[in-house]
Amino acid sequence: MANKGVQTRRNIIEKSLQLFSVKGYFNTSINDILDATGLTKGGLYGHFRSKEDIWYAVYELAVG
Repeated sequence: MANKGVQTRRNIIEKSLQLFSVKGYFNTSINDILDATGLTKGGLYGHFRSKEDIWYAVYELAVG
């Protein structure tokens, strides 16, 4: 079983994938991702430096 940090990162990626699929990258805000994941900004930025970094992780999941 993955540790909590890995699970949280995966949750961010999966929720972001859903949001990007529905709203598009540019129409999805960090606040949308925060609402979907239930994280605080500090919690989110502990895993990713920016929305762009989240996008790269989503892309890797989708094509990898």
